[in-house]
Amino acid sequence: MNKREERLLREVLAEGRRDRFGPGFADRAAERWRTSRAQGPPLGRAVARQFGRLVPVAAAAALLLAVHNVRLRERSAGQSVVEALFGLPPAAHANAVRATGAATAAAAAAAPASTITLDQLYGLDSVAPSGGE
Repeated sequence: MNKREERLLREVLAEGRRDRFGPGFADRAAERWRTSRAQGPPLGRAVARQFGRLVPVAAAAALLLAVHNVRLRERSAGQSVVEALFGLPPAAHANAVRATGAATAAAAAAAPASTITLDQLYGLDSVAPSGGE
């Protein structure tokens, strides 16, 4: 390739080269962006709106479930109010402690002579059951 052909090739390549965007590009791009934002709410806003609608229903359901669990409390089996609120079987916490022999031995050695129930601890021993016992 000689110098003349090289110069011609450079000129042809330079004609197709674009160093900058055409006039009005920024305005067109900004308008496209504004239009796409105006078409609908972003996902975050939609999720927040649905969450706001769902929270009262979920809170009411949780409250109804807790009241139902307390009404069906098995006081004769030693189920505390806290256990009933969470729907745990009677003495579930005692079964969990018994599962680890070392923890049980250490707790027995350090336990005071008198023990209190969870109901007494949280002041719930005076709560009368409203279900049929």
